Amino acid sequence: MSTTVEIGWEGIGELRARIASRGLRARGLLRKAITDTQLDLYNGIIDKLSGGVLKRRTGTLSRSFRPYPIQESKDAITAIVASSNVEYAPIQERGGTIYPRTSQFLTIPLDAMLTERGVARGSARDVISDPSAYGFTGTFFRFGMLFGVTGAGLNADITPLFLLRSSVTIPAHWFVRDTIREVEEAFRTRVEAAMGN
Repeated sequence: MSTTVEIGWEGIGELRARIASRGLRARGLLRKAITDTQLDLYNGIIDKLSGGVLKRRTGTLSRSFRPYPIQESKDAITAIVASSNVEYAPIQERGGTIYPRTSQFLTIPLDAMLTERGVARGSARDVISDPSAYGFTGTFFRFGMLFGVTGAGLNADITPLFLLRSSVTIPAHWFVRDTIREVEEAFRTRVEAAMGN
């Protein structure tokens, strides 16, 4: 699954006739307008992802977006900015509910299982199968959580590690939609300039 934004010109109607009447120079200016807008769109998305729309943890989502080479045919010029390899890009953009695929619950790491950047140090399965690798002597489930245990008896310390949830709703962050809205007017202005208006 990918998040793709496509901008371009399809040579139909009045615009096609205007380009035909102005020749290759107008088409070159139109191509530049589309290329510049593609760059604005790409930079705007990256700025939003880097500037707090989402809490940046690994940077994977930001790095997954890239501008693709401009595609040209006789009747169209198309520019694409897309996130091609991050399956969670669409749900972070539009929001939605996530359900477990292979187990009964989603496991949401708590502070004890997070690095300083907020990345999980391991999965719940990892901790259950080898608690000592995470500094615990054992684990147990209670009150919709997975706990880690250190020590024994009355001296045991108990640490909450993961919340267990049957679903999680992710809010929409609109880093793509809002960027599109921000660059629309500049795109129109560039196209009008390319057409000599």
